[in-house]
This record gives sequence, structure tokens and C-alpha cells, in this order.
Amino acid sequence: MVHPDDGHRSEIVMDAAGRSCEVDEEDYISGLPDDLLHNILLRLRSTAAAARTSVLSRRWLRVWAHLPDLELGNFRAPAAAVDSVLDSIDAAMAASQAPAIDSLCITVEKENRTRQLPLSAAIPAHRVIAWLRFASRRRLRRLNLSLPADDDMAARAPRRRVGGEEKTMEALPIDLLAMERATSIVLDLGHRFRLRLMMIPPPVAGGSGAFTKLTALTIIAAAVERRELEALVSSHCPRLEKLSIIGVKLLDGAGAGAASSFSMRSDSLTSLYIHLRESGLEEVVAPRLEKLHASGDTGFHVAAPMLAEVSWQDVHRAYLSNGVLRRRPLKIAGAARSLRRLCITSPSSVGYLLQRFDAVDWLDLTLAVPQGVEAYRTFMDDMDNLPKCETLVVSLIAQFHGFVPSMLHLLRRCSHVKKLVVMIIEHRDPPPLSPSSFCSTACPCRSPDIYKTDGGIALDCLEEVEIRPIGPAPVGVVAEFVDQIFRLDAAMLKKVVYQQSPFRPDQEGYEKVRSMYLSNPRVEFRQLASTKQGCDSLVQ
Repeated sequence: MVHPDDGHRSEIVMDAAGRSCEVDEEDYISGLPDDLLHNILLRLRSTAAAARTSVLSRRWLRVWAHLPDLELGNFRAPAAAVDSVLDSIDAAMAASQAPAIDSLCITVEKENRTRQLPLSAAIPAHRVIAWLRFASRRRLRRLNLSLPADDDMAARAPRRRVGGEEKTMEALPIDLLAMERATSIVLDLGHRFRLRLMMIPPPVAGGSGAFTKLTALTIIAAAVERRELEALVSSHCPRLEKLSIIGVKLLDGAGAGAASSFSMRSDSLTSLYIHLRESGLEEVVAPRLEKLHASGDTGFHVAAPMLAEVSWQDVHRAYLSNGVLRRRPLKIAGAARSLRRLCITSPSSVGYLLQRFDAVDWLDLTLAVPQGVEAYRTFMDDMDNLPKCETLVVSLIAQFHGFVPSMLHLLRRCSHVKKLVVMIIEHRDPPPLSPSSFCSTACPCRSPDIYKTDGGIALDCLEEVEIRPIGPAPVGVVAEFVDQIFRLDAAMLKKVVYQQSPFRPDQEGYEKVRSMYLSNPRVEFRQLASTKQGCDSLVQ
């Protein structure tokens, strides 16, 4: 047993006469230096769990309070328990005695993300401001603040309706200069607050007033004044390398309305992930930018000569059903004609971006060709501009137009592809219907000529094809596509893999396709099961 007062361990044993006696046994763990004990407690990855070790002995009472990393809050907070969660966060900060904090992570989430819970009033601004002041005083290095999404506010930030009246979102001041040691900051505010970036005095020559240590910044689901964000990125963060701005509402002035335009320039930025809500990004100038992931209602101009990876998601239909451009596309200037990776998610035409590059190591296209003859012809024209690539990943909705004809037309421009991954996406709204329900007999996807493969499709480098249905893809469509693959001029083709999705599996369709091609030695079947840890495992 352990004596609570001294940390010594004793054991009850029997002596030679058969009588019980207590023998002291040294407690090797409690005798370790504080630094080693801190290292042990940090492996618990929870400050609450570390604090519970104080019941072991008097030696352990204050060990956890000197931890340099704090993991506070919880990941699933029932509505009734939110106040106690917030109180525990405040109590842990009050008990902390570490003069400097390397990492502070505060997480409060809904118990069920799909259920409306009254958390808006449970997390007032003064609580969050106190947490941020704590971070400033303790010379913090890494900050991660994640609040639950306010579903009622998400669609109307920076204002929300309370009791029938429109209320302005509470301002949340962030004194960045006070956190001069911070290297990484993540602020996920759940559309609850208007973020005020306090940067006074402005930077001057020599770095005074600049946020010189910050290398990674993430702002999610918040409202931010345009001029403050521009100044932060362009002037106050000379070492900023990774920037993520996701679901952010840009304001013009003191939160009076949405900003009409936004631009940024950074000589240090290497990675940019940006998605703005109802705001137009005009220009990004970043000489060292290597990775760009962008999505939004409209494109913007990018000047980045070092660009190597581009991911563009057109979240709304940027084109009319006849393929006519109605919004500004993404324009990339200064970059080389080749990329390591290009990922495009678009409901329609993508030719304006595909023709920008001559060669891409990994090309990933997620397409939904709109209804109509003109839209399909635009799709065919876009595929004429397909850059050379070694790995091609195509996600295509099968029901709008003929899936197999669409893929065959795309493959006519893919003579250098070594690996082809095809994802057949189930279209849920409207329900899946036959191809004739979506396009007329005049549509090119209905033409018999498009099935001609003799001499027209030469895939001299193709070695492997993976087919991954997402949802219950029509068995006939899958079988027809597999059959067409073996008809192609692909002398190097070694195998065709049919892989079932672990998230929306179609067991019946999987078994039907498997029974059709089980005897073919070049067709391999895989089933992936989702594990509790969120990883995929192969089911033999």
C-alpha cells in the first residue's frame, strides 16, 4: 500500500512465525526528478487525468500544476455539463504554477453535432478572453482553441437573432503582441465571436512591434475585419509559413458589413489554405508559396513562382448549365508549367485551370458534368487540355450523363498514365435514374462512336486501375467499365482492383461484381473496414 503523506510504498508479508508485518518498499517513481515526472504525466494527454495523480501522495499534489502543456476541456459536452466544464478549465488555469506554457489546448464540443444544444449563452466572451490573457501572461508557444459551432449563427455571422432581435457578435480581442513567444495559433471560434486582432503599436524597422515568432496561424469560423487581417499577414508576421483561413467572414470597418475585397502579400508563406464566406479574395502575392488549397464562390489571382501543389474547390456552380463562365476563375501567374499535385473539385468546367499546366505528377479531378448537351461538350473540350500525369484520380457522378462514355473520352488524353483511380459517386438528389432521364439522344455521351477504342485509346504506360464505388453504384455501370478497360490498348496493365468503400459500402453490389470477375486473374477485390481509430483496414 501507499502512504498518502510521504509517497512510500509498504507491503504486508508473513514472518517466520507466521505473523503479519509491514515492510517498507521504496517508491521509485515518486523519487524521480520533476522533469521526468512531467514527461510521464504529459503522456496522459489530459490535464484532468494528470491532476488526478495528486491523490497518490503529498509528493504528487502539485506535480501536475507545473506541467508545461495543458490539455483542457472535453470532446463531448452534454448541455447540462457545459458550465462545469468551463469551471474546470478556469480552475486548472488558476492552479497552474508553470511560469511558461509551451502548449495550451482548450476544446469544448457538442455531445452530438447534429443536435441543437443551448451552448451560445454557456460560453460568454469574458471566459474566452480570460483564457487568452492567461496564454499571454504565461509566454505561450502553441495555442489551440476550439469552440462548438453555433449552428444558428453560422449562416448569419457576424449577427445573430436572440429573442427576436438582431444582436451583434461579441468582440474577442486577441493581443498578439502579448504572445510574442507563440509559434503556432489555432482559433476555431464556431461562428461565435468577432475576432479583433490587437496590433498596436504597428511594426517598425528592425522588427519592433512585429509578431516575429509565429510560423503557423489558423482561424476558423470567425468574423475578422479585412484591414486587420491584411496587416497581420502582410506586415506583422515576417516568419509566417503556414496560414489557414477557413469559414471566415471578412468585415469592412467596425463590423458594419462584408468586405468587398481582400488581398495579401507575404514573403515567408509556404502553405495557404483559404476559404472565405461571402467575401472576395482579390490577390495573393507569395514568392515562396509551395502549397495552395483554396475554395470559395469565386477565384482570385495568385502570384507564386514556387507553387508545386494546388487544390481548388469551386463550392458553387461557377458556370451556367450551358458551360458559360459567370464568375472569375482561379488565375495562377509566375508558377512553372509543371506541378507535383493538382486537385480540382468543380461542378462543371475546369478547362481554364487544366490548360495552365503541361505536366502534373498527381492529377485529382472531382467532376459533376451538368445536364445538357452544351455542358457535356464543354466537358469534352476541357479534357482536351488535360496535362500529362502519372497518377490520375477521377471522381465522377454516373447518372447525369453516360459514365463509361465520359471515362473513355477522358482516357483518350491519358497516354502517360501509370495508375488510374476511378471513384463512381452515387447521386442522391435527384434519385439515381437511367442516363436517358438526364440527357437527350443528341448528347455526345449517347453516341455509339464514343465507344470505339480500336486505335483511339492507347495507354502504353498504364499498369494499375482501381475502381472505388462510393455508395451503391449501378452494377451494370461498373461491369461495363471493367469490360472496357480490358478492351483498351494497355499492354502494361497488370491488375484491376475493385475496392469497396468503408463509409458507404454496397455489399450486394460488391458480391455481384465479384461473382462476375472472380475467375479473371487480373481482377483483385478488396474490402476496407473502418476501424475505431478512424483508419482503414483490409478485410481478407
